[in-house]
Amino acid sequence: MMRLTLALAVLAGCSAAPPEPQPGSTPAPRGDAWVKRHETIVARAKQGGFDVLFLGDSITEQWAGAGKAVWAERIAPMRALNAGISGDCTQHVLWRLRHGLLGAPAPRAT
Repeated sequence: MMRLTLALAVLAGCSAAPPEPQPGSTPAPRGDAWVKRHETIVARAKQGGFDVLFLGDSITEQWAGAGKAVWAERIAPMRALNAGISGDCTQHVLWRLRHGLLGAPAPRAT
């Protein structure tokens, strides 16, 4: 325990430059078609009427296509909104939250 405390004390006094932000921590859009898809989802979200928001990438988006039957049977009864866009990474989801999705009526769960 003593060695760990000493190591932490030494690290706390270190004056190294802060680490560069990781790409996933900086909100970023993707392209025009992606922004239009996002705007369509935001318009639907602003209408309200949902209790659960699914936000994600291709796995989430495909519930509206290949997974439509499962969505209808298991997820739609929860009054869910599918806000998935294929290819999204963390930085894209952060951008979408800051550019419209947080302004929509709040779901009871995300």
